Amino acid sequence: MSTESNTANPSGAAPSVHITPEMVKSYRRSRLARLRLTPEVLSRQLEQFDAGSLREFALTADALPRRDDRIAVAWPKRCKAVSRRGYVIQINDGLEDATKARAELHQAALKYAYDNCTAAHALDLNKRGGWRLLARQMMEALGVQYAVHELVFQPRLVDGRPQMTFTAHHVPLWFFENSTGRLRFLREQYALEGQPMADNEWLVTVADEALMQPLAIARCFKQMSLVDWLAYSEKFGMPGLLGKTGAQKDSPAWAAMQEAVADFGQEWAAVCSTNDTIDLVEAAGGQNMPYPTLVDRMDRAIVSICVGGDLSTMSQQGDAVGALPQAEAAEAFEEDDALMIEESVRQISRFIIRELFDEEPLAYLQIVIPKAKDATVTKAKIEILVDRGVPVGADWARQELGVPAPADGEAVLQASAAAAPGSGFGVPGFGTQLSALNPQLSSTFAAANAAEGALGTLFRDRALVALSDAQRERAAPLLERVAALKRADTPAAYAAALRKLQADLPKLAAPILADPVLAKAIELTLGPAFASGLASASTPNATQR
Repeated sequence: MSTESNTANPSGAAPSVHITPEMVKSYRRSRLARLRLTPEVLSRQLEQFDAGSLREFALTADALPRRDDRIAVAWPKRCKAVSRRGYVIQINDGLEDATKARAELHQAALKYAYDNCTAAHALDLNKRGGWRLLARQMMEALGVQYAVHELVFQPRLVDGRPQMTFTAHHVPLWFFENSTGRLRFLREQYALEGQPMADNEWLVTVADEALMQPLAIARCFKQMSLVDWLAYSEKFGMPGLLGKTGAQKDSPAWAAMQEAVADFGQEWAAVCSTNDTIDLVEAAGGQNMPYPTLVDRMDRAIVSICVGGDLSTMSQQGDAVGALPQAEAAEAFEEDDALMIEESVRQISRFIIRELFDEEPLAYLQIVIPKAKDATVTKAKIEILVDRGVPVGADWARQELGVPAPADGEAVLQASAAAAPGSGFGVPGFGTQLSALNPQLSSTFAAANAAEGALGTLFRDRALVALSDAQRERAAPLLERVAALKRADTPAAYAAALRKLQADLPKLAAPILADPVLAKAIELTLGPAFASGLASASTPNATQR
């Protein structure tokens, strides 16, 4: 275990134990990458990588996102997606009440550890950050299958309670070899065999694939096409000139033609006799050249490998896959990437809890990934359940909507006064006045108040998207009558409008009930809120009428 007490400077990063300044200087001086890739060079690098010699291809993979225009855009987009998400520390499911108190202590300890962790780069100490930088560095495993961090744990005493956090130094893959099927650390730059790595000193993030391999292949073919295209442009970008004359060679007329061709090439102006001509000679090709097609094909392959579909800026031409499939693929990739990081950091969580509590962890880190496709549906379901008194877990709702819990002391949003139950459509005391005027209308008032809220939900609900204009016209009278309740300026006027609506309800509902699609839409939104209130209201007596 690498540990360092950092009580004196709790905000500083712990120095690396294994990477010395001399090693950094040596590696930076010799950090060469062959980006003029040829199929032969790349094939040799990939064979060495598969055999466990990681250095050459790791250097190439490190340089690709900084040198290729498409990879420079698409690759960071994939790697940074998860790091932008927040995280929560969850308590294990199914714990008994006697164990939950211990689980809450574990939860607090892990929250402190990850909130105060430091991420750095072994070869560039200017790169320093917290959890987000650590997540981005771990995502590099998608490129070369492994991302390695040296861990230095830092015990601390906070408010009289032992706590622990850590510094993670990202060590590039060319510091390691994998000839035995397990990564080993190379202390010497060109050593063939490395040293074993202790589990609690190193964090190794492992991906299922190494995407930099197909990206390097695409870059190789793209580069070959670009080089040929550039050579073609240098040689044939400007048309050749061919002077034709009937004069004898080396005669004064011949020399004059030569001078005219030279002047025409420089100034685009020349004088010759009517028997002489200057023709432009252009190489065949033009629109039929293969280079643009090959370059475009490789660019699209690069983007597809990184994010699963075309970037939105590439989706307007050619055989673009489109932005919508890209968004769907990005969501699936993001969930998988988050799981990869969560599984890797459990090693850190396990060590911290064992050191602080001498037991297995009862909590874990979870990255919050909102489900964009289902957010609207989930929100509607939550609102319906809450409106009808069905308990909904706050932690579950936050996870489904991708909203992390507020931090300690953080200001929280409050419900609008106009939307508060029983507020009388934003008029303070309206419900109380109405109840005093006619107590038997109080339950009907509550139902109509809920119906007015459901009216807004009606137009947001997906059930009405497919309605025709004619169906909307049939529903309009009922919706207008409900909306008119909001315009009542006194409790007496509200009560009168409510009674009239109750009397006219069968007539207003008849056109709606005759259309099954429309009836279903109303049933899903406005109907339950309004009808249940009317059913529970008492019938006013004759005196009150």
